[in-house]
Amino acid sequence: IFSLLLINSLAHIAPTIKQVKYSPGLVSASLLFIPIGLAGYTDLLDNNIITIKEFVASLLIGALWMCVPFIYQAIRITNEGKA
Repeated sequence: IFSLLLINSLAHIAPTIKQVKYSPGLVSASLLFIPIGLAGYTDLLDNNIITIKEFVASLLIGALWMCVPFIYQAIRITNEGKA
Protein backbone atom coordinates (compact mmCIF):
# COMPACT_ATOMS: atom_id res chain seq x y z
CA ILE A 1 0.00 0.00 0.00
CA PHE A 2 2.80 2.42 0.87
CA SER A 3 4.52 1.83 -2.45
CA LEU A 4 1.25 2.46 -4.31
CA LEU A 5 0.79 5.74 -2.47
CA LEU A 6 4.30 6.92 -3.33
CA ILE A 7 4.25 5.76 -6.95
CA ASN A 8 0.76 7.20 -7.46
CA SER A 9 1.95 10.54 -6.14
CA LEU A 10 4.61 10.56 -8.85
CA ALA A 11 1.89 10.01 -11.45
CA HIS A 12 0.27 13.24 -10.25
CA ILE A 13 3.37 15.32 -9.64
CA ALA A 14 5.30 14.45 -12.81
CA PRO A 15 2.70 15.88 -15.26
CA THR A 16 2.55 19.08 -13.23
CA ILE A 17 6.31 19.51 -13.47
CA LYS A 18 6.51 18.47 -17.12
CA GLN A 19 3.59 20.57 -18.38
CA VAL A 20 3.94 23.39 -15.81
CA LYS A 21 0.19 23.02 -15.37
CA TYR A 22 -1.99 21.83 -12.48
CA SER A 23 -2.69 18.10 -12.53
CA PRO A 24 -5.73 16.70 -10.70
CA GLY A 25 -4.63 14.84 -7.61
CA LEU A 26 -1.61 17.04 -6.99
CA VAL A 27 -2.89 18.31 -3.65
CA SER A 28 -3.86 14.89 -2.30
CA ALA A 29 -0.58 13.42 -3.53
CA SER A 30 1.43 16.16 -1.85
CA LEU A 31 -0.51 16.38 1.41
CA LEU A 32 -1.56 12.76 1.91
CA PHE A 33 0.10 10.15 -0.30
CA ILE A 34 3.74 11.18 0.18
CA PRO A 35 3.61 11.76 3.97
CA ILE A 36 1.64 8.56 4.62
CA GLY A 37 3.86 6.49 2.32
CA LEU A 38 7.06 7.80 3.84
CA ALA A 39 5.77 7.44 7.41
CA GLY A 40 4.66 3.88 6.72
CA TYR A 41 7.96 2.82 5.21
CA THR A 42 9.91 4.60 7.95
CA ASP A 43 7.97 2.73 10.61
CA LEU A 44 8.40 -0.62 8.85
CA LEU A 45 12.14 -0.12 8.38
CA ASP A 46 12.78 1.33 11.85
CA ASN A 47 11.02 -1.60 13.53
CA ASN A 48 12.80 -4.16 11.33
CA ILE A 49 9.49 -5.39 9.94
CA ILE A 50 10.89 -5.28 6.41
CA THR A 51 14.43 -5.38 5.05
CA ILE A 52 15.95 -3.01 2.50
CA LYS A 53 15.54 -5.73 -0.15
CA GLU A 54 11.85 -6.06 0.67
CA PHE A 55 11.52 -2.28 0.59
CA VAL A 56 13.05 -2.08 -2.89
CA ALA A 57 11.01 -5.07 -4.09
CA SER A 58 7.79 -3.49 -2.86
CA LEU A 59 8.60 -0.25 -4.68
CA LEU A 60 9.22 -2.19 -7.89
CA ILE A 61 5.99 -4.16 -7.51
CA GLY A 62 4.10 -0.94 -6.80
CA ALA A 63 5.59 0.70 -9.89
CA LEU A 64 4.63 -2.27 -12.06
CA TRP A 65 1.12 -2.30 -10.61
CA MET A 66 0.71 1.43 -11.29
CA CYS A 67 1.69 0.80 -14.94
CA VAL A 68 -1.48 -1.25 -15.48
CA PRO A 69 -3.86 1.75 -15.95
CA PHE A 70 -1.42 3.36 -18.38
CA ILE A 71 -1.19 0.14 -20.39
CA TYR A 72 -4.99 -0.12 -20.57
CA GLN A 73 -5.17 3.51 -21.68
CA ALA A 74 -2.60 2.91 -24.43
CA ILE A 75 -4.53 -0.16 -25.62
CA ARG A 76 -7.79 1.80 -25.63
CA ILE A 77 -6.27 4.65 -27.65
CA THR A 78 -4.71 2.20 -30.10
CA ASN A 79 -8.01 0.37 -30.60
CA GLU A 80 -9.93 3.63 -31.14
CA GLY A 81 -7.68 4.39 -34.10
CA LYS A 82 -8.58 1.05 -35.70
CA ALA A 83 -12.36 1.59 -35.48
